[in-house]
Amino acid sequence: MSAADSRYDEAPAEMEAYCNRCWNTVSSETLPRCACGHERGKDKWPSLGRYEVGGKWRLVDFLGRGAMGAVFKVERVRKASSKADVKPAYYAMKLLALEKGDDEEHARKAFSYELRVAGLLGREVEQAANIVTVADVHDSGDVDDVSYMVMELVQARTLDKILEPARGTRRTLSELDAARVGVPVLRALEGVHRIRFRHNDLKPGNVFVAEVVPGGALKLVEREGHWECDAKLADFGVSAEVQTHTLKKGEARRILGTPEYMSPEQLDGKKVSDPSDLHAVGSVLWECVTGEFPFGFNRRVPW
Repeated sequence: MSAADSRYDEAPAEMEAYCNRCWNTVSSETLPRCACGHERGKDKWPSLGRYEVGGKWRLVDFLGRGAMGAVFKVERVRKASSKADVKPAYYAMKLLALEKGDDEEHARKAFSYELRVAGLLGREVEQAANIVTVADVHDSGDVDDVSYMVMELVQARTLDKILEPARGTRRTLSELDAARVGVPVLRALEGVHRIRFRHNDLKPGNVFVAEVVPGGALKLVEREGHWECDAKLADFGVSAEVQTHTLKKGEARRILGTPEYMSPEQLDGKKVSDPSDLHAVGSVLWECVTGEFPFGFNRRVPW
């Protein structure tokens, strides 16, 4: 899954209802069955502002969707003894989304291992400041057949939204701004590779970049005497570590990733190494500067 596009406002959206299996919207809280085939049961479908996960987290807003999950803005449910004037603390919650025909056992196992990987990265990687981390590993897991992980809420947009602010429109970055995006991403990868992990799906949709205002100039931070973008790398759901630990006995390694940014060896289904991630960074920066996909891709590949 790709990481979600965080929103800047903190006001709850309109009360939309969602299926608690595929996490797509349903037309009514009382609709008997979702299009994915999942039946509602005795309770209403989850809705923003009302639904609580494990009695601890309340859904506030929908942020985005990736290959394996949906991401919501959530707030911690206040205890009755909490002071009324305490400002709510907001986080991002990734919920496992299961579609019709999905291998549920494999999906839950992969999601569980992704949580472990994300928690490990937050603890072990010195460059964790440039990685979207899990806010609380112990407050993530499974409850009532819902698999979830609670992450920091990044006040930024994903790079793909910056490069394509509206369907059919393209924006490019100057070479300097592209380099300023690349530096923190490479720093994050340096830490990830140091503990022998790989991302395997590095693309604009998995890079968060802060702006001064949405749609405006990129926000810069000073680090070690130079200016760079405030950027974070997200979504390790198809990392080599997750794949390795979720393959069934005798099952061939799956080709997972986004073709426009994948290295030749990754596209061929061969064993990948650290340079595959670096190839993806180069492809992303090429797109930032030229407005085109690298190596002759002229459209998104529906894969």
